[in-house]
Amino acid sequence: MSDIVLGPNGIQMFPRGMAHLSRTFYETAHEFTVGVSRGELVEPIKYPSAVVVLLAACLEAYRSEFLALYREAEPARFEKQSAELERERDPTERWYRTPLLFGAATFDRGREPFQSYRHLVALRNALVHYSPRFRAPDEYPSNTIRELKAFYAFSNEGNADWTTQVLNLECARWGCRTAKAMVLGLHAIVGGNDMSAWPYPWPDPP
Repeated sequence: MSDIVLGPNGIQMFPRGMAHLSRTFYETAHEFTVGVSRGELVEPIKYPSAVVVLLAACLEAYRSEFLALYREAEPARFEKQSAELERERDPTERWYRTPLLFGAATFDRGREPFQSYRHLVALRNALVHYSPRFRAPDEYPSNTIRELKAFYAFSNEGNADWTTQVLNLECARWGCRTAKAMVLGLHAIVGGNDMSAWPYPWPDPP
């Protein structure tokens, strides 16, 4: 199936297609969240941790897919700048700088949804680069992980390992909300095709 992009001269259709894995990652994360909310997926930590990893991958995939459309439509304008951006190793910085390829406006680092996104990436990193240590129940891998309690309610706060406290249903719901808000925030700043809305919108968290 061909991809389309709304460019400066109207809608352009490309004869070549591109996989949109961001939707696959989001929908899988959403299915896990629904399963946990219904009591069908009951293993603690397992599914919320998968949701966090999937949503971090979803957002990075979405940003890359969005830029790929513009590189295809206007390679002279976007190819070099996109390549330079991809050399940035911090995904939060890549998201911050992506709108700047289109103009002077971008996300506010100190406000939502960027604050939640920064914490989502930190939680993903704590899981993917897991460092097992003996900790007291009030100890967390970092202050950023501790700050997650400002975004959603922990489970058994102060009475269990940090993973049990942090990785729960509310974490999964928050992650889904964050992913949707970042995509909507991107399009509110730069416009363009909202691929999360086609052929149907990404579902809201349960």
